[in-house]
Amino acid sequence: MKKIGITIAIVVGLFILLHFLLEPFAERYVNKQLSSLEEYTGKINDIDIHLYRGAYQVKGLELIKRDSEKADPFLQIDTIDFSVEWKALFDGRVVGEVILAHPTVNMIVTPTVEGDSAQEQTGEDVDWVQQVQELIPLTINRFEIKNGNISYKDPSVDPKVDAYFRELYLLAENISNVSDSSQKFPSSLKANAITVGGGTLNADLQMNLLKSIPEFEADVKLSNVD
Repeated sequence: MKKIGITIAIVVGLFILLHFLLEPFAERYVNKQLSSLEEYTGKINDIDIHLYRGAYQVKGLELIKRDSEKADPFLQIDTIDFSVEWKALFDGRVVGEVILAHPTVNMIVTPTVEGDSAQEQTGEDVDWVQQVQELIPLTINRFEIKNGNISYKDPSVDPKVDAYFRELYLLAENISNVSDSSQKFPSSLKANAITVGGGTLNADLQMNLLKSIPEFEADVKLSNVD
């Protein structure tokens, strides 16, 4: 009995040691990936690894447009949770889920000296899918956004544009067709948010994203927009 207790203590000790050794390595790796982007540069504050549930959390992510004088970063996210989707394991698939807590995206168009619009800080010049794939070694099957904010500003036109979605909640499930693949639209996406003009957005999509030409049916409603 005593030997069993010692063995358990050693295993737990090694588990804790591995936990603390991995975190600084992972933090350096993520910061290196973010700083190597061509059009943007970024950093994170911390990484917490949770080996017991096959997950890690990225905290305090920030991306800034290179050579930009904008006060607002292009992207800020309080917490990103990458983990194995345990529900999918029962279907015999090892896939991942991503949860973004309090993400903020600031897209800005800035006029040039000549008065024409020059797009800046819109994110169009980066393959974000590839960047995510380099941070999580699993195919993503579930994606969730909690309390997100997306804004688009263009002061080069009259009247000036300041559009946004606030308090965005979005949930996309079965993106990789892990279950119910025989259905025409096995994947789903639901979203709601507050819009410019004091309105609300509600969206309900049924999708098949793995076809050569993705198919979907959408029910999207904007209500009470001034």
